[in-house]
Amino acid sequence: MNQKPRRTVPVRHYFLLLVIGVLFPVVVFSTFAVWQLANENRAVVERRLLRSATDLSVAVDRELTGTLRALTALARSEALENGDLHTFREEVDRTVKVNPSWASAIVFSPDGQMLMDTALPEGSQLPRVVETESFDRVIKTQGPAVGRMLRAGPDNALAIPLRVPVLKSEKVKYVLTMIVRSESMSDLLSRSSRAGDEWIRVVVDAAGTVVAQTRGAEQFVGQTAPPSFLAGIRDRFEGVFLDASLDDEPAYVIFSKSNLGGWATGIIVPRAVLDAPARVSFMQLAIGGIGATLLSALGAVLLSRRVETGIRSGVTAAEVLAHGQMPHPEPSGVTEVAQLHEALTRAAELLALREDERNQSLERARTARAEAEAASASKDHFLAVLSHELRTPLTPVVSAVHLMESDPALTREQRELLAMVRRNVMLEVKLIDDMLDLTRVERGKLVLDMATINLHTKLHHVLEICAPDILAKHQHIKMELGADDARLRGDGARIQQVLWNLLKNAVKFTPAEGTIYIRTRRSSDDSMVELEMQDTGIGIEASAIGRIFEAFEQAAPHVTRQFGGLGLGLAISQTIVRMHGGTLTVQSQGLSTGSTFTLRLPAPRLEELKTLELANHAAPASNKGSGRLLLVEDHRDTARMMCRLLKGYGYEVHPAHDIAEALRLAEEQQFDLVVSDLGLPDGSGYELMQQLKARHQIPGIALSGYGMEEDVRKSLAAGFSEHLTKPVDFHRLETTLHRLTSQTSASNTDKSET
Repeated sequence: MNQKPRRTVPVRHYFLLLVIGVLFPVVVFSTFAVWQLANENRAVVERRLLRSATDLSVAVDRELTGTLRALTALARSEALENGDLHTFREEVDRTVKVNPSWASAIVFSPDGQMLMDTALPEGSQLPRVVETESFDRVIKTQGPAVGRMLRAGPDNALAIPLRVPVLKSEKVKYVLTMIVRSESMSDLLSRSSRAGDEWIRVVVDAAGTVVAQTRGAEQFVGQTAPPSFLAGIRDRFEGVFLDASLDDEPAYVIFSKSNLGGWATGIIVPRAVLDAPARVSFMQLAIGGIGATLLSALGAVLLSRRVETGIRSGVTAAEVLAHGQMPHPEPSGVTEVAQLHEALTRAAELLALREDERNQSLERARTARAEAEAASASKDHFLAVLSHELRTPLTPVVSAVHLMESDPALTREQRELLAMVRRNVMLEVKLIDDMLDLTRVERGKLVLDMATINLHTKLHHVLEICAPDILAKHQHIKMELGADDARLRGDGARIQQVLWNLLKNAVKFTPAEGTIYIRTRRSSDDSMVELEMQDTGIGIEASAIGRIFEAFEQAAPHVTRQFGGLGLGLAISQTIVRMHGGTLTVQSQGLSTGSTFTLRLPAPRLEELKTLELANHAAPASNKGSGRLLLVEDHRDTARMMCRLLKGYGYEVHPAHDIAEALRLAEEQQFDLVVSDLGLPDGSGYELMQQLKARHQIPGIALSGYGMEEDVRKSLAAGFSEHLTKPVDFHRLETTLHRLTSQTSASNTDKSET
């Protein structure tokens, strides 16, 4: 399939991009630096202006405080305390005339009635108080107050009322008020201004009225300040904000509030005054950046032409190399291009060498794979042989224990000793089975025999198997089988293996007199059967929860030392559960808190269960067996114990220790069934079964320590009807013997009738 040609870009474009890529960060950094410097410069100016605003605010405070102090001194006049307003008027007149900023002094009664005004002749009709806010504050706090600006006096001029209380017996007798002309604040602003200064200084009282202003005083003094100005100073003691100047041009307002009366002083600076240096710097930076970019681009074009010439020579050399010839590139003044030409020459020399090395590597890889496969096969063979060699000596032990346990004359102590022997032998068998199952899992050879099973039935079977261990530790089993229907599709033997592993773990790690809780239920959507097994055992550390289902893992080293085991049961169980489409999880709150394992398996819907049948579980033969058995076993102890066991089941047993002896007995006598080991001194059990099947049509049971899937398959292919693994499950052996001998008897009866 033809691919669309990839678009290419000339090298000169990359050089231009390189120039841009180099200059762009520089320009960005420079812009940031200029911006940062401009901000710092503006911050310095703002701090200086803020200090000026603060100094102005302090001056206003000083001016008002001085007047209030003088007024407080007047309030202590003996004439005023005695109510002699005529004498007090004469005293005040002399003081008012000395200070030109004072318009008049007024005395009010506590109810707001004016009693004296030095600006009016004696005997004049006096009004009530006009600015009541500060008046009421003096009455309430019995302290001085500064009122908002108002118009007062005969000339109706703008003035500021300053009030102090006159106290007698801790009660307000009079309110002494001094009317201060607003020109005093204007004089104060004029003294703080400089000639040619573009800044505007303003004083605003607590009500937001402009008291004094250095520019436009005729227009703004006595008027309420703009709403934007009042909003900017409302919630802060001092600061800077952007507003508009008198000419509606953008300006910065730097303000500071007075500690007395809530007045504010502000300095209004045109925005251009503070921002002009930054604009000039940015303009200079832009011109310099454009110039540098143009010069760099010109240099990049000139340099790219020189590099392009060398690259074209390299392209020609590469094309020569592609045809299997030795390239001869032209020399280049650019170091990297010259190195490219040299590399092309060396590449031609190394190509042949690399090809040889690649072929050798492929050969080594094939050899390593063959060795790995051989090692894997050797490992499987070793495990199979190890299983056989370990199981074979265990068979007579288990058989002997089984026979002795059937003796009713045994004492309780003897039965306990035999139970101990049987438990430890079966533990060894479990370890062997776990190793073989792990091998099946790793090879993906674990096969499920699916059928309809009942989880409750399998659970009861496992409880029967573990009953001796539970009784030995005096443990309590509490079951809540809440699943109304516990049927599901699965491999009955494997599910029972999972349940056995879970219960065995719970029994092992739960102390004596402990309790194991077993609960079942259907999931909320009715798609799963859930089994929960909770113990009161040693618990699991949080750090070990994630490893509990890994092969050869246990919670901690001391657990292995104390309780034993290889740590394979849970790993194999989880694999079996996953193959069934379920999950197996564990929870624990830590050491000494117990553990809870939760098993979830898919289940058919309730309406589908009507079409399914419960699995048939073979019951042990209720009657004694009968028939003639040929037992082929080269292990003498196993042969002797098996003979006694089979005779106890009611069969006539004839032992043989090799193939030759077994064939001789089969020629001399007629047998209903042959039970044979697979590993014999003069051949294999497969060969024996094939000959017996061909000559005498005798059914057979393979009884062997080999338990791999391949062994079972070969046994059935050789003619055996069943394959039982050592040490034998006596219940299954008895059931299988009864079934096969019954089939043989029925077959012989049919032949005789014919």
